[in-house]
Amino acid sequence: MKRGILGMQRLISILGFAMALWAAGETIAPLGTYTAAERRHWAFQPQKDAPPPAFTDPAGRAWVKTSVDAFILASLRKAGLKPAPAADRPALIRRVTFDLTGLPPTPEEIDAFVNDKSPNAWEKVVD
Repeated sequence: MKRGILGMQRLISILGFAMALWAAGETIAPLGTYTAAERRHWAFQPQKDAPPPAFTDPAGRAWVKTSVDAFILASLRKAGLKPAPAADRPALIRRVTFDLTGLPPTPEEIDAFVNDKSPNAWEKVVD
């Protein structure tokens, strides 16, 4: 009960602050009021589609699953780094159960996942 009252008080405070700003005229300036230098800021520039980097080596092509992966791998290589190896099955189930429940998996859950070779084993654990 007390938690709900505190949340409501915070919400009322935030709304009151927003109303005070609105009443004082503290709004975002219209686009025409920005200077030429301000309009050159990156946030005002149109988005550009950058083609993802291409990799000719088999290791690079095997690691890249999406276009975002290609950008990440290019940045890692530019910094002289390599991607971390893929996690093994016990580590995967440990991570997902901690994320979903906040608790470690039981030994039975670990064994069931490690020995489950079906293509939807991961989905069964997550669901």
